[in-house]
Amino acid sequence: MKAPCSLVLTPWVYQYHIGILFLRVAVSIMMLTHGFPKMLMLWQGQGPAWMDPLGMGATASLFLCAFAECVCSITLLLGFLSRLSALVLLFNFWVVVFVFDRDATWAQVELPLLYLVCYGTLLCTGGGAFSLDRLISRKLRSTGELAKS
Repeated sequence: MKAPCSLVLTPWVYQYHIGILFLRVAVSIMMLTHGFPKMLMLWQGQGPAWMDPLGMGATASLFLCAFAECVCSITLLLGFLSRLSALVLLFNFWVVVFVFDRDATWAQVELPLLYLVCYGTLLCTGGGAFSLDRLISRKLRSTGELAKS
């Protein structure tokens, strides 16, 4: 009897890395739909209209949020500096959940909390085998650059 999906027949370690790839790509694409409008707001000079949950200024808050949700999502999508990108996004959503939405209902905080959990998971796992991080690491090891540092 054949398995309905060829992924079932792949070794466990590859299933793990395929799972990380799927999570990394899916959460990055979904976050970009939130980040691009913020980047447009920044380019259109609407920074002063943004909220300021940490007291650093509305334009700075918008810049940091747009940077996290656009730039870090793109680098996470590619698997480049995955843990650093996940850390920045994790902090961004920590602020959303525990500072900005601290008095919100469960229904209002559920989606940001889900993003927070995804980024925490990616911070722990890294980009996985199918990432630019792994490709760069292999290249550095083969040239001996990683051993010298």
